[in-house]
Parts: sequence; structure tokens; C-alpha cells
Amino acid sequence: MDTGTDVTLIDEIYGIKSVNHTYTRDGILFNIKDSHDTFILKTVNDETGRKHFMHLIHSYLQKHGFTNIDSIILTKKHTLTAEINGTDYVCSKVLKGRQCSAESLQDTKKAARLLAKMHNAAKGFTKEEAEKLSQSLNTQSADNEMPYIKCEAGQLTELFQHRARELMRFKKAALRGKGIFDYEYAAVADKFCNAANDACEALSMSKYDEISLNYIKTGIICHKEYSHHNVIFLSEKEGGIVNFDKASIDLPILDTLNLIKRHMKKNVWSAAATKEILSEYSKERSIPCEELEIMKIVLSFPQKLWRIVNKYYNSRRAWCEKSCLLKLKEINEESDTIKSFLRELTF
Repeated sequence: MDTGTDVTLIDEIYGIKSVNHTYTRDGILFNIKDSHDTFILKTVNDETGRKHFMHLIHSYLQKHGFTNIDSIILTKKHTLTAEINGTDYVCSKVLKGRQCSAESLQDTKKAARLLAKMHNAAKGFTKEEAEKLSQSLNTQSADNEMPYIKCEAGQLTELFQHRARELMRFKKAALRGKGIFDYEYAAVADKFCNAANDACEALSMSKYDEISLNYIKTGIICHKEYSHHNVIFLSEKEGGIVNFDKASIDLPILDTLNLIKRHMKKNVWSAAATKEILSEYSKERSIPCEELEIMKIVLSFPQKLWRIVNKYYNSRRAWCEKSCLLKLKEINEESDTIKSFLRELTF
């Protein structure tokens, strides 16, 4: 981007006086004159519809009191994106503070409580509410087009069943194969195929479908990538959440699980620490026992194993065999630890 030209265009498109421009790998950082806020102008790497949905989420959360987010700034023409020199850009607020530490239990507990506050503010975000909000904001992704609304609640059963079948198919491929990875996966395939099938059965017997339908009806926002790098502590008592790009209407317990997994990955799988994290979340928002059981079922599914085996059998095998072997060994060793952890984790 040409600095002089683009600074002028930013001011013209957004109706501001921008200062203190810094060009980074992620985009242009700048301030607005007489304001302490920082903003970033980034290229649009996904469909405009997704940005529109994210703007709806931001607007809904702000409307319900959760304001510390990386909200999108609209142009003078009330559009989400700005075209500069033939490229589409989006401008959003930058939260300034300290990134949450995945290693720290205290930070993780604070992040859990912050998440509960976000989920409380997100209550009532249904497809119908999103459509009404879209009309009131007047920022449709395209003329006469219904807004893109992402709802993934209720999809886990089919997804797990599909991936369980794939693990079995990969097992057959491993038995036919002659590579080192083929041999190593074939040796542990039954263990993980059984774990996948058990998780599928447990999920189908749980109240997952009923709970999913309830969230679709009553409304909620699930961040879907709620991990430590998306949590910014603005002060000791105040925090914010960024990067809602993957957010959807889904079970909020999945956000809590993601946070727990990231913390355990940096430490050890501890039932006691997990209960502390859940307890902190529950200070703001209670978690029904049925959702805690779903959390355990989801954790029991060998997702990491599927990801690495899928990568191996659907890529240039020789190119990734070494890294896949290392991951396979790591996942196999960790699986027994997780199994013990789930036995200890009672509610």
C-alpha cells in the first residue's frame, strides 16, 4: 500500500482525521486525532457476508452491554468494507492490553468469567433477531439479499459420525499401506475407532439434540475460537474478546471446553483445575449438568487424531510423514491421560 495516498483515502472514506500510522504485516495501525483509541485497517480475506454476520454479533453484544470487542468501524457510506486501490479493506478497533496467558490458571479463570459475561450478553441472539438487527443497521451484505447467519447447533452428531467412519476408512488404507505411518496408525486404529464410536453413541443418547434446539430457539452466540490469544486484559479487572470471525449460534459450553483444553495443553490435565475454571464461569452464568456431560463427550472424541490422520491420507504423504508420526505418537500418549482425566472429572 502506498502510504501517502492511502492515509488520505482512509480519512476520506471514514470521515476521520487519522494520525500515527504504523504499517505492519497485519495492516495499518492508526489513531484518530484527539482520541486514545487505536484502529487497524486490514485486507478482507473472507466473504463480505461473514463480515456482515460478525458486525451483527458485535452490534448485538454492544447493545446488551458487552462493549470490549474489536468492533468493525463503518465507512461514511455505512458500508463494512472500503475499496482502496482495487482492494477491499475492513477497519476495526484494536483492544490495547495484555494477552491472556494460557499457562496461568488465574488468567484462565478470569477468561472463563469474562466468557460467561459475553454469553450472558449474547442471550437471545437468534436467526430471527439477527435478521431484524440487520434490517435496522441497514448494512446488508448485498442488495435485496438475506444476511449470512451461521448456526452450527445440532451438527456435532453428524460430524462425529462422519469422522468416525473416516477413521475406519483410514484404518483400511493403513492396513494396505507400506509406509511407517501406515504401520503406526494401524497399530492404534482400533483403540481410536472404538473411542470415536463410543463418543458418537454417548452423544446420540445425551440431550445434545434437545439442548441444541433450545439454543436455536432462545438464541446465543458461541465464539468458536475462544482461546487465550483472543482474550485481552485491559486492566486487572477488565477484559475484552477479539476475533469473532468463526462465531456462530451454538452451544456455549464448547467455548468453555476450548478454553480448558488450551490451558491443559500448556500444563497437565487436572480435574481440580478444570473445576476451578468452571466454578469461575458459574459465578456469572450457571452451566446445566447436561451440558457438562456433553463437554466430556466432546472431549472424549479423538478429534486431534482424526485431524492428523486426515492430513496424512489427504496430502502428499512423504512430505508430511515425519511431522504426522511425531503428532501421532504425542496424541496416543496423551489419550490415556485424557481418559483418566475424564474419569476423575465428576460433577
